[in-house]
Amino acid sequence: MGTPLTNKYYVNTTDGNIYGTEKSLKHIGPFAYKAKSEIENLYLCGASILSHGVAGVSHSGVDTAAQILKCDPDELKKPQEDQHIRIYEAEDATDYPEWMLKKIAVKTARAKNKSEEINT
Repeated sequence: MGTPLTNKYYVNTTDGNIYGTEKSLKHIGPFAYKAKSEIENLYLCGASILSHGVAGVSHSGVDTAAQILKCDPDELKKPQEDQHIRIYEAEDATDYPEWMLKKIAVKTARAKNKSEEINT
């Protein structure tokens, strides 16, 4: 289990935040850390590259992958004809496929068993 103090101690984040390095105007946009490191074939992505937060991490991952693949990031975001993405409502399992319901049942049973072992 981690807390802001854990992040501050182990990751040295400002006030224990979880969104990468502290940002100022000199750390965003063209002045942000770059995905290509000084080490050959080592690329970086995450909350400290490009921008902070969940959206920044997502964009950083796509941008870094595009650099490695030598393509435009927008190319990686285009839907493909054989791509089948389904979005399910997190709070309503009525539309979940059978395989997903079975997986949830197995994980729930394991968690219950583990909890019972701890409490005995």
